[in-house]
Amino acid sequence: MIICLPKTLRRRVSVWIAVAILSNPTLDAQVDRITGRSFATRSEVFAAHGMAATSQPLATQIALDILKAGGSAVDAAIAANAAIGLMEPTGCGIGGDLFAIVWDAESGRLQGLNASGRSPLALRFEGMKAELARLDRTSIPPFGMLPISVPGAVDGWFELHQKFGRLPMARLLQPAIEYAEEGFPLTELIAHYWERSVPILGKQPGAFMETFTIEGRAPRKGESFRNPHLASTLRKIAAGGRDAFYRGEIADAIDDFFRAHDGFLGKADLNLLDHGMNLQEAGDAARWQHLGSSEPTGERMTDGGYVELETGYSWEVARALQQMGHDVRLGNGGFGGYQAILRDPETGVYRGASEARNDGQAGGF
Repeated sequence: MIICLPKTLRRRVSVWIAVAILSNPTLDAQVDRITGRSFATRSEVFAAHGMAATSQPLATQIALDILKAGGSAVDAAIAANAAIGLMEPTGCGIGGDLFAIVWDAESGRLQGLNASGRSPLALRFEGMKAELARLDRTSIPPFGMLPISVPGAVDGWFELHQKFGRLPMARLLQPAIEYAEEGFPLTELIAHYWERSVPILGKQPGAFMETFTIEGRAPRKGESFRNPHLASTLRKIAAGGRDAFYRGEIADAIDDFFRAHDGFLGKADLNLLDHGMNLQEAGDAARWQHLGSSEPTGERMTDGGYVELETGYSWEVARALQQMGHDVRLGNGGFGGYQAILRDPETGVYRGASEARNDGQAGGF
């Protein structure tokens, strides 16, 4: 049935309908789009020169600014990731890990990075089982000291930046530093999860309430939030690089915190690759390898595989591994090669090393 109304009445009816819609709080949100699928909320974004997409609009703008300044896609990703750690701490931060898949158009290769940290050296398997028994759990809990592993995110930044970066790291971290010092307004969904996290994380050891709340409560939607402690940490990383986090005063602070709260992580965990050896010693040190593992191509390990040791390992080490249940064997080559170059950033002097397993040479002039 079609009803025709006079123009004046049509205007009054349309105004009344509009008022009724605006004043009716029970209507479900619905967007009627003219094109595309009915469930789509918006059109795709198109651009000719670059693109960034993050979970926080300010972080997206930071990434775009980096691209416009001549930075690479990896530069933009690092800058955005640093900002997200500030603006969406419910999801990530420099105390976490980093995973990346990077398409290198120049070489035509797809490359991946697993920058996740190991479990602490102080947390052995038997110790973990004892701690689980104390907590009356059969799995690692989501909170507390037990689930904390070595943070790999910062190391991941520098690994990616060394290979794909263009702009200085200090330039990439500067936007996050400025927002941390000056403040940024919270978006709605992040504010929601932030509020839900405070009652849980506020019970954990440390300065969570001092750092992540405003007068004991979560910051609200649209409210400006500052994190000067994070700004200070990022400034140290920007100035001192990776070592500022894993070897310097930040590492000391991490070590002190876990010692004070009976945790497992320590400064030694933050620098697992440094065994007190020089460049040549690191290459010549005895090696081991595990063989017989499951393969991505389909071969599956059924017997635990076996461990091969170079003859440089003592019998005590081999026996200890056997007592732990390993099948230990002496290896006959196949332990890989090693060439290394290190430049002292203060003196500009290069170091080189080439181990004796191969016919290589380290030479300088």
